[in-house]
Amino acid sequence: MKLQGILVSACVAMFAVVGGAPVALAQVDWTWQAMVVPSGEPGTWDSYVHRLGNIVFDGTTYHMFLLGGQTWLPWDSAWAVGHWTLNPLTQEWDEDDANPVLSPEPGHWDGFTIWDLAVLYEGGVFKMWYGAAAAFPVRAV
Repeated sequence: MKLQGILVSACVAMFAVVGGAPVALAQVDWTWQAMVVPSGEPGTWDSYVHRLGNIVFDGTTYHMFLLGGQTWLPWDSAWAVGHWTLNPLTQEWDEDDANPVLSPEPGHWDGFTIWDLAVLYEGGVFKMWYGAAAAFPVRAV
């Protein structure tokens, strides 16, 4: 009985700590295993933020796909998808010269922004699924 009471108390205490923890809403640099991918230069497609899409291994190289934008929220500015590869010698992420590899295409269903991402490598082909919007309604101020 005593052990059960201690476990219940520990669970309640842990729930109170986790449940009451503040949420971190600002992240500029994205880190994976102590490797940092900084935001882009001012005015570039990813100048404000990166958010993780996927890290995919193709058998020889790790590929990282990140969402990036010029504002914190994908409905405040157009977000796009970037690609990086892990350099095994330097243990740093090398940015693809073609970034962004997927951008909103005006006039299409994904014409305004991209906000979600999943990538799979299968049979020698990268396959990507993403959420997007053609437009967002103007918000009343």
